[in-house]
Amino acid sequence: MPTVMRSTISVRLPHIINELPPSRLPQLERRLQEIVAQATVATRVLLMAIGMSALVGSSLGTQIGVGISMVLTLLLLVCEQRFELPYWLRMTGDGAVVALLVSSTGGVMSPILGVVLVLIPIGAIHGGMRDALAATCMGIVILLLTALLDMPVVSDGLATVLFVQCIAGVAIAWLSQLIQSAVICLYTGVQHQVVPMLTTQTTSERFAEWQHANLAIVETMSHDELIRAARARGYDIVGAAVDFYLAGERTPVVTSKTDCFVITSAHADEQSALVVHRNPSLLDRMQHEALAQLLVLVRMRSLMLVDSERRERDQHAMHVLWQMIGREQDADVAPLTQVVASKRLVAVLGLTGMAMVVPGPNRTVDALWQTPTESDVIDQLTTSQCAQISDAIRRETLCFVEHADDSLMVVPVYRHGGSPQALVVSGAQDDADVQRMVMMFADLVMRFCVLERDAEQV
Repeated sequence: MPTVMRSTISVRLPHIINELPPSRLPQLERRLQEIVAQATVATRVLLMAIGMSALVGSSLGTQIGVGISMVLTLLLLVCEQRFELPYWLRMTGDGAVVALLVSSTGGVMSPILGVVLVLIPIGAIHGGMRDALAATCMGIVILLLTALLDMPVVSDGLATVLFVQCIAGVAIAWLSQLIQSAVICLYTGVQHQVVPMLTTQTTSERFAEWQHANLAIVETMSHDELIRAARARGYDIVGAAVDFYLAGERTPVVTSKTDCFVITSAHADEQSALVVHRNPSLLDRMQHEALAQLLVLVRMRSLMLVDSERRERDQHAMHVLWQMIGREQDADVAPLTQVVASKRLVAVLGLTGMAMVVPGPNRTVDALWQTPTESDVIDQLTTSQCAQISDAIRRETLCFVEHADDSLMVVPVYRHGGSPQALVVSGAQDDADVQRMVMMFADLVMRFCVLERDAEQV
């Protein structure tokens, strides 16, 4: 009998596969998931229906036991819809529900003793042959423990249920394995037809198409455009969604190794990752290689875009500094004051804020000006932070002061004939290029800017 069924499936499946278009693969996946979810709900509802049938004319103790089992069944059903429960926890919960139903309705004399048979399809639905056999063994253990606890009471139906449990368990386990093999054959057959991998294409043609399509990655001009193009390219390769996590972004932890997998690419101390939402066993070697090359290409393009944005930012910052000394502007236009220049630098460099401070009495500091004007960074400084800034001004040393989640850069500024001051910058602790621009700004304040009197003037 098994040989005949296998030969029938091997003959018919190729015709089924050829008739399914590649575009049906996502629908096939969703349909299989829906069937499993519906079968899970159906088995839980069956357990609850059997429990409710035992409530008719039952005692208070039976009603309490059945009620607890129904609550536990509902809890398992809700948890399975929201989380991916491990098979041992799911099996333990189902076994506890069945054991509670049997024990609370009379033990070996229970009218619903055959409820242990429901464990077998529950195991087969979730884990195939392995869980079906495990559920069969659990049902046998529940029946034997019930008989042991109820001795010397003997039930004629116990032996019958044990026999049916063994036969049904083996049969359903074998049938679930047969169905699983057929589904895998069907699924992988359709998978090999996914666009653009037509069956008539050779390996070199597929690879050439992917390489040509990668030009869209090289032509991107922004980070958002790069990610959109990369996701589209990844979908073309595997026919499923892909997510990119470039350097500096936290890669999510993949819990289900069968539904998705991660490809990583490291450069120096930075690591990029590509999360593919598809079973890795369904992809061939060339798809894996194409995904790895795509990740490297996206990472390199991202670094180029970051470097280009940094150069453009530094160019704008240098333009502001040139305007402070009267360059790159008309002769009748006054150079930028330090306050106006600070506002432009904060916007260009992406700083949190900037302030010019002078030492006050008792190792305190007072702000001459702040950018933005509504900033309260200086007002929020603690006594110890003010003391550190005051000491840095007195010692003429650059330092960094910890402040909340940020770090303040303190650059002492000394001008001939003026009081000692310091430039306090927030948001420059992680970028050496920004720190250099800030130090150049402080140097220009010392060399070319004069104090503002009654009105802003140069």
